[in-house]
Amino acid sequence: MIHRNIFAVAAVAMLSGCGLSDKPVQTKFYADCEDHSKTTEQVDWSKAETITVFYKDRSFSSALIEMVHGKPYVLRIENNEDFPHWFRAVDFFRGSVITKALYNNKEAPSTCLEGLALGPSSHAEIHMVPVTVDNYEFEDSPFVIPALGEILWNSDTGYIVVR
Repeated sequence: MIHRNIFAVAAVAMLSGCGLSDKPVQTKFYADCEDHSKTTEQVDWSKAETITVFYKDRSFSSALIEMVHGKPYVLRIENNEDFPHWFRAVDFFRGSVITKALYNNKEAPSTCLEGLALGPSSHAEIHMVPVTVDNYEFEDSPFVIPALGEILWNSDTGYIVVR
């Protein structure tokens, strides 16, 4: 019985594709990224609002992030703990134009994000413009399926409201 449970957990972890490797982050990308470049042509990035979310005691510093569609933001996510954390917000990232994604000040190879993993003592910056008005969930989970994060990982969740 124990072997079946261990196998099930291992299989789910492998299928999620989110284990940390020797690299400090494994950013999850998707291939069908929509081109919203016209949305950001007139954006004045000097007026972008910075929103910072950090991890403390395995929880997000804020469980609610509010944004206005069409307005530029720099979403800064900080992991000041000695433990890896994830910021998974698939639908939110797909409903936004991401012009730049940085991890510890190094540019990511793609701006079509699904989520990202942050190693201990690291940070990420996502330069973005939300284009879809909606309510979204974000979570700290290594699993692709949200319920698994809550059941197996005891992941913290929060909400993003784009008006």
